[in-house]
Amino acid sequence: MTIHTFVCGDLDENCYIVDVGQGRTVVIDPGADGKAIYDEAMRYGTSVDAILLTHGHFDHIGGLSVLHRLAGADVYGHSDDLPMLTDTRLNLSSDLAENEITAPVPVTALSGGEELTFGDTAFTVLHTPGHTPGCVCYVAGDVVFTGDTVFSIGYGRTDFPGSSFLQLRNSIRLLKNTIVGKTIYPGHGGTKIFT
Repeated sequence: MTIHTFVCGDLDENCYIVDVGQGRTVVIDPGADGKAIYDEAMRYGTSVDAILLTHGHFDHIGGLSVLHRLAGADVYGHSDDLPMLTDTRLNLSSDLAENEITAPVPVTALSGGEELTFGDTAFTVLHTPGHTPGCVCYVAGDVVFTGDTVFSIGYGRTDFPGSSFLQLRNSIRLLKNTIVGKTIYPGHGGTKIFT
């Protein structure tokens, strides 16, 4: 598994293009410019097998509609965040983005605990609510894609609609028990070993 970071959008969101083997890629959190993300993914593989969402805020879904149309890949996200794909208030784009963003695409709803395999790579889904009700992290080997649950320094905000500091605190405790020693790939900023 090889991970390529594609920083996009006004909030410098980390979109990850993961080479999962067998000429395939998986895209995690296509935050903006779906065409550029698709073109970048095609540099590393012959197909985009899946699009994984860590949560539904606009800076993580801004390129989703275009990428989905170009790649024809299945989209996965937690059921609790699916309303955010079409509600600009919930995904924060009505208040924080230059333009309102929606991504009305079909999504395979996750609940946490699933194992998704693409190419040679298995992703285990951890439900980590707090930043949003449906935040998830994806564990693949010794790496974890944490979205905005935790960053290399700090954690996601809990003052948005649907956010909960208590839930996020519990989610971070869960992470500490399951991914200590693994490298986190957060939604913003650099990577680090989770301690």
